[in-house]
Amino acid sequence: MSGTDLGNYGIGLYTRELLRSLAKHLAAKDVEIHVFGTQSELSAYFPSSGKIPDGFVLRTLPGYCGKSFVNSMYHKFVLPRVAAGLNLGVFVLPSGNRRVMNSRHFKTLAVVHDISQHFMGYKYGFLHERHLEWVVLKTLAKIDKLVAVSEFTARDLEQVLGRRGEVAAIHNGAVDRRVPVDAATCSRYFGGKPFILYPSRLEHPGKNHLNLLNAFSASGLGRDYQLVFTGQDWGAGPLIDTRIAELNLQSAVSVIGHQDEDEYNRLFNCAAAVLCIGVREGFGLHGLEAAMLEKPVLAANSGAMREFLRDYAVYCDPMDIDSISAGLRAVVKSEAKGEKQKFAEMYPEGYFTWERCGEAVCKEIEGLMDQQYG
Repeated sequence: MSGTDLGNYGIGLYTRELLRSLAKHLAAKDVEIHVFGTQSELSAYFPSSGKIPDGFVLRTLPGYCGKSFVNSMYHKFVLPRVAAGLNLGVFVLPSGNRRVMNSRHFKTLAVVHDISQHFMGYKYGFLHERHLEWVVLKTLAKIDKLVAVSEFTARDLEQVLGRRGEVAAIHNGAVDRRVPVDAATCSRYFGGKPFILYPSRLEHPGKNHLNLLNAFSASGLGRDYQLVFTGQDWGAGPLIDTRIAELNLQSAVSVIGHQDEDEYNRLFNCAAAVLCIGVREGFGLHGLEAAMLEKPVLAANSGAMREFLRDYAVYCDPMDIDSISAGLRAVVKSEAKGEKQKFAEMYPEGYFTWERCGEAVCKEIEGLMDQQYG
């Protein structure tokens, strides 16, 4: 469970859904599933008020694993011996771009959501970059099975690790955020002013808030639209507040913090458009969720989103202010015209479901079990 954001955000959602699939597809076949995590992590996925699924065994990591660096080193050097001592056959790492391990005593599968730090070089800072280069990538090169959440991330892994044709690309599922809303519900947001939603943690520079603010100011849309940032502050909050003040956008930009799922659903359904303009997204889950609602989407052209949004979205260069500004004007124009595209028609029914995603990952796990046990 470590490195999965306590069940929040994209990796947390992925992990929660994978646990459901493990219960359905593997525990039902009498496979015993040991779940490792700190007490906080296990409590996030298995609340004390709930029932632990049949076939699951919860194993609490030592208290000192609460610190991310210590946790990572424990996974790398200690946990392989613990797992081998328990005679586990396959170990699954749902956040393989953050926590890694391998051993000759068992098979290992890692799900990798992105390795953008390797290409950006400045996304999270020096220590995170060195951890990726010296620990994560060197270990991923030896892991038995790699699963990527997109073809884009799979290509990155194959290029960096030299494992051509060895990475399974399994698209994520997505949350169906359709809820009934009416004009009265939407009018309660921001004084009834139409708003553009950017659902993303506040992280610099990867999530690109500062370039977006510059582009929004240049677009002139602040007179008629509200720009709304949601998500937990991952260190960029002060930078964002300063840039808002510098551009005199205090009345046109709202920073409302992380919201619960019910509120996110209402925001998505009321938004005039949804943005997904991280610099190098390994998947871009919120862009997909908006497209499933047939909401206009402005997406960055430098990551995975063109892979699955195809011709549905408006695209921009996330590092070019003029390109983002033009994209903002184009995406609200499509909403104003009432142009409704049919994203669902691009894919077979049920393609972007967590059930399909989880079942495909479980098949990869079963393949490793067959290798391990013959």
